[in-house]
Amino acid sequence: MKKFIIPFIYACVALAIACEHKDLCIHHPHKAKVKVVFDWKNAPEANPKGMCIWFYPTDGGQYIYRDLKRDGGVVELVDGTYKAICYNNDYEATRIKGSRNFDTHSFYTREGGITEGVNGTSTPSASRVKTDENSEEQRVVITPDPMWGCNAFEITVSLEDGVKYTCYPEEDEYREMEVVTKEHVITLYPLELTCTYTYEVNNVINIEDASQMSAALSGMSGELQLGNEELRKELVILPVEAIMDRENNRVTGKFYTFGHHEENIDPHKMVFIAWVALDAETGTQPCYCVCPENDEEIAWIDVTDQVHQKDLAVKNKRRVHIVIDGGVKVPEAPPGPGMFGDPTVDDWKEEEIDLPM
Repeated sequence: MKKFIIPFIYACVALAIACEHKDLCIHHPHKAKVKVVFDWKNAPEANPKGMCIWFYPTDGGQYIYRDLKRDGGVVELVDGTYKAICYNNDYEATRIKGSRNFDTHSFYTREGGITEGVNGTSTPSASRVKTDENSEEQRVVITPDPMWGCNAFEITVSLEDGVKYTCYPEEDEYREMEVVTKEHVITLYPLELTCTYTYEVNNVINIEDASQMSAALSGMSGELQLGNEELRKELVILPVEAIMDRENNRVTGKFYTFGHHEENIDPHKMVFIAWVALDAETGTQPCYCVCPENDEEIAWIDVTDQVHQKDLAVKNKRRVHIVIDGGVKVPEAPPGPGMFGDPTVDDWKEEEIDLPM
């Protein structure tokens, strides 16, 4: 009888252990340490201080956010399926909204002033501007930082089977690649998310009367949705820097944008603002540059064809260069003492002073 009872007890214990182990697996899903690698072949000149990545479970669960190094890092993920968004995390001017959801995660920038291109100076009173009498007011927002990033879709993570995912290894957005690997490694290929704009203005009249200048470009998009890389249709004005070359009567600048929405038909226009010494009391004040033919008309110059790269055989929306030859006149400073007055010296008076010896 004892021989029968002892094996029966062993069997019950073994069954209880098996059941308990199964319950533990149900309440503690498997987790895998996934190595994320960033391959910079699509943006070899990019040098961000670090990157961040957002994993969104396709079942609608809580997202996973991690800060990583420029070349990547390790993220612990529960077995399941995800979508992912990644971009550099060293931004300052760029802001994030809608990050709780893959489809609403977006970049934007705060409202600014029309002259904010000068040393970060803010003028909120000029945060909405018309480009001409017939145009609608456009919000003024500051320019974004240079941003790089990309997405990954249909990510399946399994502790036992490895990972499977779809990404875009080439800069051409239509060339997707599905990767299946037993290793827990996801390789992503960041590219430029912002556009680099440069410009030059030649033959600027009266540039010697300006102590400093700024510029602005209209008709741009103020928001980029990351899940599908779509731009918002609202038109905004971007205040930008203006570097003066008085010797050559020339102004140049460089800035970053989210780009322009191709469905918008409104023109893109540039305007320039100069700081001119009006008189000794008011000092140097900002004022719009005017057309050489009409000092009463503000010089909003149409640069639509250049922004759209209409005359270029090979178009690159990430690199836009604008050239303006003439058409910009700095308002003349009035003759006279100017902001520092007209220094004079009174007549000399002789006075003898005995020096101690």
